[in-house]
Amino acid sequence: MTDLLVARAGLADARIRGLEQDTRLSPQQDKALLQQAQKFEGFLLNMLMTSMRKTIHKSKMLDGGQAEQIYTGMFDKAVTEQASSVGQGIGIAQMIYDQLAPLARQSKQIAGQLGLQKDAEGTPNDR
Repeated sequence: MTDLLVARAGLADARIRGLEQDTRLSPQQDKALLQQAQKFEGFLLNMLMTSMRKTIHKSKMLDGGQAEQIYTGMFDKAVTEQASSVGQGIGIAQMIYDQLAPLARQSKQIAGQLGLQKDAEGTPNDR
């Protein structure tokens, strides 16, 4: 009787370990998720910079017109993209990643249980 219980416990443990392996994100998926989080952080920073720039009073003497608006818009975009992609940025990307990674693993697990996971060629696996 104890041998049967030990065997069942070992089988259950092996299934759990197999499930954990199946639900891990591949390095490519993990990297893509982090990159998208960094892009979103850059977008938020760009919106922040744009809003802050609108609060600056412009004098008529030094106003560069539409050319200045285009330049400052491009400059803000470049600065915020660089700020969000270097190191930890301001931390928003990491927080987004930390929130979305478990959801991505969970959706991968559900897709696997339903037989909707795709193989290496991108075609659905039929179990």
